[in-house]
Amino acid sequence: MDKLTEKLSKVIDFSIDNLGVESLTEISDMMSDLIRQQSFWIKEENEERFHYELKKFLTWLCEYALMNYNKFEKDEDNG
Repeated sequence: MDKLTEKLSKVIDFSIDNLGVESLTEISDMMSDLIRQQSFWIKEENEERFHYELKKFLTWLCEYALMNYNKFEKDEDNG
């Protein structure tokens, strides 16, 4: 879980530096959902399920950041 958290921190740092307010708001909303999931699954004593949710979020975030990065890069090339 520590490795996933470390990867998540790196993606968030990249996103903060390179994404706009709208994108960051969407990421914040998804993170809020993740925190709710964490609270629920930890109360249920199901750390494995939370681990699944964390991996799912990290995958989404990486894809989202990459999609936005590619769009940003394309705009830079055209501008």
